[in-house]
Amino acid sequence: MDNKMSTFTFLWPTPKRFVTGSILMITSLGWTSLAFANDFMDDWQDQLHVKTFTDDRTDDNANEDASLWNIDLGADRYDRELYERPTSSMTGTLDGLPAAETYFEFLDISTASIALDTENEHAYFSIDLVGDSSITGGISTAQGFNETYRVRVSSDNDFVSDDGEVNGYMFAVTDAGSSLTESFTDLTSFDQTQGWYDDPLDGNASGTGINVTDEGTFGYTELTSLGATSDISSRLVDNSVQLAIDYGSLGLDKSVFKNILFEANSGDIDPTNAFLNDEYSEIEAGSPYDLANTPDSIYEIDTLKGKRGNGLKGAPMGDLGSGYSAFILLSLICFSWRRRVMKGLNQMFNLTLSN
Repeated sequence: MDNKMSTFTFLWPTPKRFVTGSILMITSLGWTSLAFANDFMDDWQDQLHVKTFTDDRTDDNANEDASLWNIDLGADRYDRELYERPTSSMTGTLDGLPAAETYFEFLDISTASIALDTENEHAYFSIDLVGDSSITGGISTAQGFNETYRVRVSSDNDFVSDDGEVNGYMFAVTDAGSSLTESFTDLTSFDQTQGWYDDPLDGNASGTGINVTDEGTFGYTELTSLGATSDISSRLVDNSVQLAIDYGSLGLDKSVFKNILFEANSGDIDPTNAFLNDEYSEIEAGSPYDLANTPDSIYEIDTLKGKRGNGLKGAPMGDLGSGYSAFILLSLICFSWRRRVMKGLNQMFNLTLSN
């Protein structure tokens, strides 16, 4: 076993059921093996109750020689942050609609799934793509899955963090095709993963609601730096990019996984611009249905919204400052890191026995 020392750093927002609006910077120095202590299940789709959502697809919207592609009517809704634009910018015309010359299979979501392992406090996501190629002029070119794949979650239907509570988070993996294998526990499984949270002190990431547009917000705040922790791991299985989140170790409540927005994106991935219908006006965003205002700022993206079901509403507590709040906060941190260390020790023990 490699006993090389490693350092990793991430930001820790306290969960809404304890203290909100307070952030700790935690730096841990420990054995490398402890960073891989998560017992994520690669067979989670067989072991857990999975909820799957189906998206509109663009792969069958080409002309006869596959040189132009348009979008199904009703599939794209700027006012709801729902984009069906897995193409290049639309400079052509097909059947009276704007059309693109290049279609990206690896940005076209066909289905997406979520499952919760409440016993181990793990959340699993799958973003299933049409394929791994781009198609231009009828010629298909394999390119892999080297874009950004994200999930935004919130306990609030409008993705709003109310009353000083942290209700929303975003998790992502970038450059999945070149760094991932088929296992959540491989050494590269978290190299390109990252997390953010919706800081209510900066205003909500979605403004006054996901369906209220052109507001201009501060977006999401960094929760973990890139590749900082195996609490956010990823893998690539065929055409599916999957994420596993150890929400217990991150201090999240399972209620935040009530509403989900899945995303495949090769365009604007700035977390401060996460809700594009706030960052760009309807004119700037363009429409795949308007020849006079074709997509300009928003393209090479596909999103799909899902709802897991009724979540549990966490009870808020006062801001950090009272001795009781501080005690609860310190207890939470100690519990979470004790859990992480015990996982690591168990893994080390099992490795020793196997050798």
